Amino acid sequence: MAKITTYKITIINWEKHNPKIKLKAGYTHFMLSKRFFHDQKILQLSANESLLFINLLSIAADLMCDSFTIHTRLLLDSLRLRDKSLSNALMRFQELQLLTFEKVVPNRIEEKRKEEKRKEGDTDLKNENKRIAVPAEQPTQKSNLAIAKYCELWKDRYKASPPIGKKEAGQIARLVKEHGLEKTNSFIEAYLQMPDPWFIKKRHDISTLVSNLNAVSQFLATGRLITNREITQIDTTISHQNILNMIDRGEI
Repeated sequence: MAKITTYKITIINWEKHNPKIKLKAGYTHFMLSKRFFHDQKILQLSANESLLFINLLSIAADLMCDSFTIHTRLLLDSLRLRDKSLSNALMRFQELQLLTFEKVVPNRIEEKRKEEKRKEGDTDLKNENKRIAVPAEQPTQKSNLAIAKYCELWKDRYKASPPIGKKEAGQIARLVKEHGLEKTNSFIEAYLQMPDPWFIKKRHDISTLVSNLNAVSQFLATGRLITNREITQIDTTISHQNILNMIDRGEI
């Protein structure tokens, strides 16, 4: 199994590649020169080395900075490189003044201290949760009006009456208590208009409304759904940062 190493990478002349991210049609872009592969430095690289360098440029674009810390597991897995090939490529890039790199030596003592502190915090939180009992919300006159609103709109959409039990009534009562009757009715109206495939599969049940209130609020405010393409782009943008955070916490 290859030894996993952490490197600090600094792209030289990053401004050439336009660190200002351009958003178009749901995708972000960074710039390469038209004759990028004809550059005298790039011509000296192998095909795999060129691909690796472009990958490093894309990471800098994601993080919007010329210097970042990278875990070799990310590069080894995504490009299917061997550890020796990666080290040789980084040395080659440095010789050609494309970037500089240095190994990051983890502080094991600090990592252990952070881990112990995190575990203590988790234990305290679990103990606190055990001490706090959250009573179920009881339906009120206002919450009954919200339930009636939900049943009316649900019947209009699905041509039947929705099953409303104690759990569903309590969930609506909590929404009314926290957000008021008018806002709760707005959530219900927006929710039952949303064509999200998951909501349709769940037949717009109340539990799904409660657990997806952020998405409903966004739709209520903008009138549009966040597409899978946009979600994928967001995930891609933050994936590298998540890995770096895991490294800082000593999880990988």
